[in-house]
Amino acid sequence: MSMVEVPLRETAGVALYEVSGSDSDVARAFRLSSRRLAEPRLIANELDAHTAFDLEVIATLADPSLSGAIDESTERPPRPANPPNTR
Repeated sequence: MSMVEVPLRETAGVALYEVSGSDSDVARAFRLSSRRLAEPRLIANELDAHTAFDLEVIATLADPSLSGAIDESTERPPRPANPPNTR
């Protein structure tokens, strides 16, 4: 049996995936991962999974030890070492 993961939401280093098996009798679940969690959490209920995602995003953004990592991971265009001379 192979597992299929579908990304649902991702913000501030927190990701929520829908996980299901290829067999029709396998129930779906939701996997929550973040920089704060040592291991991803598996959640059976979709509403609980989205609530846990929101709370984890808030906790991650409020964690001072991760604030630099989140700022550095946001995509920004690279700054040139020396700005071009426009004169």
